[in-house]
Amino acid sequence: MEERDLFGLLDLLDEIAAHYWLDGGWGVDVLLGAQSRAHSDLDVVLARSDVPRVLDLLAAGGFVVIRDWLPTSVAVRDGQGR
Repeated sequence: MEERDLFGLLDLLDEIAAHYWLDGGWGVDVLLGAQSRAHSDLDVVLARSDVPRVLDLLAAGGFVVIRDWLPTSVAVRDGQGR
C-alpha cells in the first residue's frame, strides 16, 4: 500500500461522504505527518451504516472480499494486491 493508494482511497471515501477513521500503521503515520515504514495494508474503521456503500465503491474499483467477518471485520483486495 503506497501513499498514493492511501490518498486515492481517502478521496473516494470523501466523495461518498463516508465516516471513517484510520487505524494501524497508516493511522500512526498520518498523525506523524510522514510515512515511517512500508505498509502492506490499510486499516480503516467505518461507521456501520457506511459499510455497504463503501463495499460497493470498492467492488466497482476491482476489489473483492477475501475475508468476511462482518459485522466486525471485512478484508478486501484488488488485482494489484492492495
